[in-house]
Amino acid sequence: MRNLILIVFIATVFHSCSNKNSSQSFELRTDFIKSKGKFSDSLYVYDIRSLLIDQGKLYVAEYENGIKLLDTDLNFISCIGELGEGPEEIFITPQIQIYRDTIYAISSNKRAFMKFSKRGKFISELKYDREIYDTSFKYRFIVSNNGVFLNNKNLDFTLYNLSHQGKLKGGVPFSEPYNDINKAYVTSGAHLLKFEDKILHLSDNKAEIRVFKQNEEVDRINLADFKPFKERLKFIKANGKLGSTSYYNMIQDAYIDSTHEILYILSIAGENSPRSNAVSLLDLNNDFQFLGSFNLNGDWYKTIAVENSKFFAFNTVDSKIEKYEIEIEKY
Repeated sequence: MRNLILIVFIATVFHSCSNKNSSQSFELRTDFIKSKGKFSDSLYVYDIRSLLIDQGKLYVAEYENGIKLLDTDLNFISCIGELGEGPEEIFITPQIQIYRDTIYAISSNKRAFMKFSKRGKFISELKYDREIYDTSFKYRFIVSNNGVFLNNKNLDFTLYNLSHQGKLKGGVPFSEPYNDINKAYVTSGAHLLKFEDKILHLSDNKAEIRVFKQNEEVDRINLADFKPFKERLKFIKANGKLGSTSYYNMIQDAYIDSTHEILYILSIAGENSPRSNAVSLLDLNNDFQFLGSFNLNGDWYKTIAVENSKFFAFNTVDSKIEKYEIEIEKY
């Protein structure tokens, strides 16, 4: 019955289809401000791979259901593009990015970057070559003046031009698997985020942030002493011989709240029963100062988006977007 209700909801939906606050330090309140029941707001959806907030609008990429546009109260506004596998249509969408009022969406079934206006109008479709594997698009990528930064099959951090006529710059090495874990399988993927003139590289299997500038690594931030990562590392150390199919994921997603210039990291924590519901906050204006951490209310979350203390997370167990408000004050 639940699946039937979900199918009806999806069919109905698609048929209808700043100023920066400078600061030196923060006082963090980790309690959620709940205005309506368990969560301040929630919306039942399907398999969301990417959330983005832009100018007070929430862009939602469902893996096999295209892109939806919502307001920050989780009310449906419109679909981005037409759902389908034909010309100018989009279907399988693992990741999206917005750059200069244009939405860049991965279409895995077409092996293409698709461009839409923020109102949802199709602009163009750019095929990518076979050197770029779809596994790269599980993670956040960056669109810049010159092209698209993403990882490729060789686990390089590479800049491609938008028409993919060749590699513009050579890559730098991606993160390595843990070498002290016997027979563990890790994918060594990474989320890439842009902050000012730097690129932040957050490995999915290491407790660290690598900072790049002009294609050179300029800093490396160790996260191992922060509570969520410490718990996860303790679990990995105790369970290091789970077999060749073990997957020691560390970071599930990451997002920058540009209004406060704070990096939010969704990570997997818990010594006995790991859950991807731990969120850490780092102040980008103060050399990645750790502000604190908290846990979301459910078990397993896949992606997050944050703007001006409005925090959105996709709960994979209950198949819904949850909205929280987090209060961050100056001292």
